[in-house]
Amino acid sequence: MKRQWVGVLIGIGSVLFCSVVALGDQNEGLDAWEPLDPMEMAITVDDLPAFGEIPPDMNRRDIGKGVLRALESIHTPPVYGFSNAQQLTWAPESLDVLKDWLQSGHFLGNHTFSHVNLAHSTAEAYIADIVAMDGLLTYLSPLAPPVKVFRYPYMSEGDTVEKRDRVRNFLENKGYQVAQVTVHYDDWAWNGAYVRCHAMNDKAQVQWLRQHVIAAARREVRQAQKMAKLVAGRDVRHILLLHVSAFNALTLAEVLSALQADGVKFIDLPRAMNDPIYRLNPGLSLSGGPTFLKQLIEAKNLAYPYGKQLYSIERIEAICKR
Repeated sequence: MKRQWVGVLIGIGSVLFCSVVALGDQNEGLDAWEPLDPMEMAITVDDLPAFGEIPPDMNRRDIGKGVLRALESIHTPPVYGFSNAQQLTWAPESLDVLKDWLQSGHFLGNHTFSHVNLAHSTAEAYIADIVAMDGLLTYLSPLAPPVKVFRYPYMSEGDTVEKRDRVRNFLENKGYQVAQVTVHYDDWAWNGAYVRCHAMNDKAQVQWLRQHVIAAARREVRQAQKMAKLVAGRDVRHILLLHVSAFNALTLAEVLSALQADGVKFIDLPRAMNDPIYRLNPGLSLSGGPTFLKQLIEAKNLAYPYGKQLYSIERIEAICKR
């Protein structure tokens, strides 16, 4: 009888050990923070009206409303959502997401019609896709937003300097300003992990994701402030990249509230883009779509000051993989 109980206990212990290994240290990355100086940051949201996979018990409009509630919860100024609307051709009901966004007092920016990667396109085809999206934005919102803004899909500005310059010249001639990115915590990867864990009903892993995405955002904000001081000798007005995803509908209010508690003041995008740093052009053709600050580090040939990545894309994408 004793041997049977010993076997049971060993089995339970093995299961618990595997769970701990899968989840990682629950306190990992959540303490021993470096202080954050007061920071100004604009929120931007990409890929309206729809991004990524969603659980079967959610729909696109509910996700959009969830993100809107998160923005309202911290009383943010009007936020620019960057729309690529090709998906409306096969899911026309997603148009309600864009209408809800505009009716809530936020603005839309151009993210190309088809979410094109400039590194995989000709400049001519890419410009045509910008023009197609521009027409839809004018239809949706006849009153122009305060600033006409464009965001490169995948943050990719092309695989050649010639291509990069040609598109930049087109945008400038059409009155567009480029909305760069200085902060992002790969929220797209966290969404994929959440959808997988939700499908497996792995509540422990979902809780790990909810807890640690806050830590990931806080770490990235601190790293962005470090990089800004390195390349500019001061902090800058930052621009945060998010997506209109199922996981953000669930967790974004907590993430933004934590950043506010750290000393982040949320500002509108035009104010952020008025920072003189955004008038710089790194002039590089870089693969992988690095953030604007990383481009400047590369252009100035500076040592990258980034600390250990606790929340790498590889780590997040491995969660709840069968």
